[in-house]
Amino acid sequence: MEDGVYIVNQSHDVTYVNPSLISVFGPFEGKKCYEYFHDRQNACGWCEINDILDGKIRRWEWYSPKNQKSYDIVDSPLRNLDGSISKLVIFRDITERKHTEEILRFTQFSIDKTADAAFWMGPDARFIYVNEAASRSLGYSRKELLSMTVHDIDPDFPVEAWSDHWKEVRERGSFTIESRHRSKSGRIFPVELTINFLMFEGKEYNCAFAHDITERKMTQESLKLSQISVNSSSIGIFWLDENANFFYVNEAACRDLEYTREELLLIAVFDISPRLSEEIWPNLWKELKIAKKLNYETFHRSRTGRIFPVDLTINYLEFSGKGYAVGFAKDITERKQVEKELSESQIRFKALFKGGAVPSYTWQKIGEAFILVDYNIAADVLTLGDIKNYLGFKASEMYRERSDLKEDLKQCFEEKSILIRERKFNFNTLKENRDLIITYSFVPPELVLAQAEDITERKKAEQRLKISRENYREAFNRAEFYKDLFAHDISNILQNIRSSIDLFSIYLGDDNKSEDIYELIKIAEYQIKRGATLCSNVRKLSELESLEIYIKSVEVGEVLNKSIESVKTGFLEKDRQIDIKMDSINKKINIEANELLIDVFENILFNAVKHNKNSIVQILIKISNQEKNDIQYLKLEFIDNGIGIPDEMKENIFVRVNSEKKHYSRIGLGLSLVKKIIETYKGQIWVEDKVRGEYTKGSNFILLIPLVNGF
Repeated sequence: MEDGVYIVNQSHDVTYVNPSLISVFGPFEGKKCYEYFHDRQNACGWCEINDILDGKIRRWEWYSPKNQKSYDIVDSPLRNLDGSISKLVIFRDITERKHTEEILRFTQFSIDKTADAAFWMGPDARFIYVNEAASRSLGYSRKELLSMTVHDIDPDFPVEAWSDHWKEVRERGSFTIESRHRSKSGRIFPVELTINFLMFEGKEYNCAFAHDITERKMTQESLKLSQISVNSSSIGIFWLDENANFFYVNEAACRDLEYTREELLLIAVFDISPRLSEEIWPNLWKELKIAKKLNYETFHRSRTGRIFPVDLTINYLEFSGKGYAVGFAKDITERKQVEKELSESQIRFKALFKGGAVPSYTWQKIGEAFILVDYNIAADVLTLGDIKNYLGFKASEMYRERSDLKEDLKQCFEEKSILIRERKFNFNTLKENRDLIITYSFVPPELVLAQAEDITERKKAEQRLKISRENYREAFNRAEFYKDLFAHDISNILQNIRSSIDLFSIYLGDDNKSEDIYELIKIAEYQIKRGATLCSNVRKLSELESLEIYIKSVEVGEVLNKSIESVKTGFLEKDRQIDIKMDSINKKINIEANELLIDVFENILFNAVKHNKNSIVQILIKISNQEKNDIQYLKLEFIDNGIGIPDEMKENIFVRVNSEKKHYSRIGLGLSLVKKIIETYKGQIWVEDKVRGEYTKGSNFILLIPLVNGF
């Protein structure tokens, strides 16, 4: 078709139309251009006639709704013979070209947007086109991919293999293979490649489409693994069709039935199941279709005629419109033998259980509760027949206040072990608490056997033995106490008597010493009296049943004075002077003590004198009161100027086993007795330095003894 031509003047009047346009748009006489071509009443808004008349040339495309064609239009000025200027318009029909371009654009868009990755490459393996899916799957931008080659993204196509591959592409034209792609992040994934060889304008191209088959590969691997698992399962597995014919059996089924797979696929289920026949099968199939799953025990018969029990589970499924039965047959020969032996064992156990000498109770775990289901004769006797009234009761009902017993049952069942617990239990029938050793034993699959051995009498005997041992120990300790008390004090008394005798011997021939001799005799008599009193006290104490020595009210001033006098008369050394001072007491002060109090004071005073190297022995006795823990105490402080006691000895001085330093050992022996006596008074004793931090300046023995009526 030739190009269309028309001329229009400055007033939009169409002055000429060639036959090609007239054949399409009709006669033009007397019409404006916008009427002729556009069916408009006014000039077109986009009209540029004035620019054309001014000399401008315009090229544009126009689609005509009248004939549904597209045109390439060129507007140019045309000078008429009279000097006026008109617009010359040349029409060229480009409808077919536009259609082709549209198809090409759609094709390009489709490839750009397709879900599969598209790659176009030349013989040099360099990409000349990639779509969006290719960029998305590999993680590269399109620009990055267009600078790369196949070798950069496909580890299965190295440079050295590309030549042979391209040759294969040229020869085969189009084919599908599997390969792998490597993304920008390094992830390698399987792809299915559809390869197409093309020649275009004398050049060779490979247009390849890559489909990610990761999921398909995983599915294939899963199916393969499932097939291997089914085939190697230790349980016989078989598939049956609606006619009871085998169409699959695994290795275990072949082994159990002693057939080859080929042999089993040629027979029906009736040949291996003695209890199943062709008459029964239709009803069984119908039942299976409704229930979808059946489970029961039956028997199978092997090729050699061996009949063995099986636990059979059959599942119904449909595939491609057909119904199938999938059977799982577990040989339970060993289980049946165990069950038989267990049943026989249970019979024997029940006989032993019923006749056992130890009261026994059987609990069954049902849900979360333990139910009493049985007991033996010994339990019936122990409870005077009352136990039968509790059969069927829950442990939580029987032992509402005994969470320990309920926990014992639960622990034994959960750990499936043996527990031994010592518990006290009050039997309603016996009206008393009894001591029990309860042995809990788990009995598969759901029982706990509780055996309750009554050890009440044994516990009582053990308690009596314990008391006897304690009494013996107390008696022994008491004897040791008396021995130490007696030995220490009698030693002091004998020492005083010996000193008196020694002086008596010296003064015996001197008439001027008659008065001194008389004093020495009085000292000896006093010491003999002390010894008699000591023996009396020890005898009294030895008659007590325990170490709880009797306590009474004692006036402390009188005892202190006697103790001071005793010490002064006990040391008659000319080269030493004993100076004992005591706080004045204006009233009588009574404390909780006994006859042994004088031994306490004498021991402290005696040691203060004996362990003192000064020519003048100074002892100050301070008396005050102190409240401690709401108790009123008399506080006595014996402050001396003796050799003192080091810090490391202050704790051990009251312990019978003393320091290795010999000159402190005799102090410790007496003071350990002093501490025992003070403790029987519920008092306290300790030692401090006379001058804090300088033990060589002397010691301060401090006593706290409870007051009777305040200070």
